[in-house]
Amino acid sequence: MTPEQKTELEYLIDLLREASKWNVDQGDDALRLEVDLRIENILNPEESEETEEAAEESEPDPGATDDYIEKRNRNREAKAKYNKNNVRVFTDGKPVWRPRNECHQELRFPDKPGCDSFKWVWDGPQDKQAQMDSMWEQHEAGNA
Repeated sequence: MTPEQKTELEYLIDLLREASKWNVDQGDDALRLEVDLRIENILNPEESEETEEAAEESEPDPGATDDYIEKRNRNREAKAKYNKNNVRVFTDGKPVWRPRNECHQELRFPDKPGCDSFKWVWDGPQDKQAQMDSMWEQHEAGNA
């Protein structure tokens, strides 16, 4: 490849990359818009400098991105806290969240001997009074 061909190829790649950034309406052509913009910048360099300065002024505030990061981290912490006490199970073929104490783990493929994969299965709502009674029975049996 000659140096001229390499330069032309780099130019075309740059042109296509910039054209792919355009958000176009139906019927518009991103490549044509990019070429028109570049021609306009060559013919009227004063106007293109003004639009570049306006674009630099309208860039997002760095503090706004910090707020976004802080909000994202709060959301992640909240999800992690929720996931600590709840698990995703399938009830009637639909994925739903259930409390971890109402579920148990089963092997996903029990017929495969080397399978370590598991799934959560919902046992149903636990009767709190029945749980308390069984705990008292175990306690009394341990003391007897």
